Amino acid sequence: IMRKLGLLVLVAAALFIARTAVFTVSEREVAIVTLFGDPIRTHQEAGLKVKAPLGIHQVIRIDRRLNVFETQVIQLMLEDRNPVIVTCFVTWKVVDPLAYYQSLGEATNAELKLGDLVNSEMGSVLGKYVLTDVINTKEESVKLDEIEAQILANTAMRAQETFGIEVVRIGIRRLG
Repeated sequence: IMRKLGLLVLVAAALFIARTAVFTVSEREVAIVTLFGDPIRTHQEAGLKVKAPLGIHQVIRIDRRLNVFETQVIQLMLEDRNPVIVTCFVTWKVVDPLAYYQSLGEATNAELKLGDLVNSEMGSVLGKYVLTDVINTKEESVKLDEIEAQILANTAMRAQETFGIEVVRIGIRRLG
């Protein structure tokens, strides 16, 4: 009986250790394996993966799907000194998981930093336009597409270099 009990305990311990040494990566995520917070490898392919057991290696999961958020409402000045209240929506995804993890850590931080970056670029771009360029009864006089394209171009480059994020689309959601 003692021998069977010992064998049962040994099998249970082996199963526990094996359970903590494997993990799965889904198709919608990237996994970064860390050792004491330092990244040691990245898994981009979906499937069953192996790591050191018992919490020696930690697995950080990063969503690779498209994310959408809305920036905070801000008041900006146009070139002709007219104030406008504006907010944007931003769609983005992680393209460099390692840079993303090292600079931001999680999606909440990404949206805060990206929101600040978009608002900063929005201020510099809108500062070059007058009120009739953004609000006008003549549709052909409104330059919102041009403004959005400039904000996207300026933001996309900085976001990818700094955070490992691709900004897919920026659109002005509210303007008043």
